[in-house]
Amino acid sequence: MQKSIEEFVVELERIYQNCPKDEWRYAGGEVLAGSVATGGFSREESDEDAEIELQDLAESLLEKLAEIWVKFE
Repeated sequence: MQKSIEEFVVELERIYQNCPKDEWRYAGGEVLAGSVATGGFSREESDEDAEIELQDLAESLLEKLAEIWVKFE
């Protein structure tokens, strides 16, 4: 079952609220990895490359969301 955007945002907000910033990359990467467990990457990419890409994406998403959320705190 795929997660909705709202479910991702809830999980990312939980990370934002509860994890130190230096852990966002890894915790967020785990959230995103759960959504592509069936193979969202091509065979040419190693598992390590895919993990790094997900961590980069998670870090970027959390930083952008933090910019938004901090305005409402």
